[in-house]
Amino acid sequence: MATFKILCPLAYMALLWVLSSIPAMPDRTMAGIYIPTLLQKSMHVVAYAVLAATWLWAIGPGRVTRTAAIWAVCLASAYAGIDEYHQTFVPGRSGCLRDVGLDTFAAALGVTIVAAMRTGQSPVPPQSTSAGSQ
Repeated sequence: MATFKILCPLAYMALLWVLSSIPAMPDRTMAGIYIPTLLQKSMHVVAYAVLAATWLWAIGPGRVTRTAAIWAVCLASAYAGIDEYHQTFVPGRSGCLRDVGLDTFAAALGVTIVAAMRTGQSPVPPQSTSAGSQ
């Protein structure tokens, strides 16, 4: 089961690699389909939130831990950097550090959503308030 769990995010990363290998044309179309910038960025958010959630499922002990959440975000973020670099070799595409930042934000968002869905827990513990503040 552990091998299967690790293969899932790796297979998803392979899918993202294939999709990011589709050349873009000067008229902002990919495979003949026009994709507006807002939709492109939205696709980044969904893709990397799902990737981080998949890594969290694969490496987590069945519940969300801070360590698993950090690893999931770091793995998704590292892959975002690799994929953006890969896109510099694809005709009509370019790698963008801003997209890596967006993808990292999306990964953190995905982990936070999963944590919230699992019995309302958060990977970040609530901050304690001092006794003197009201």
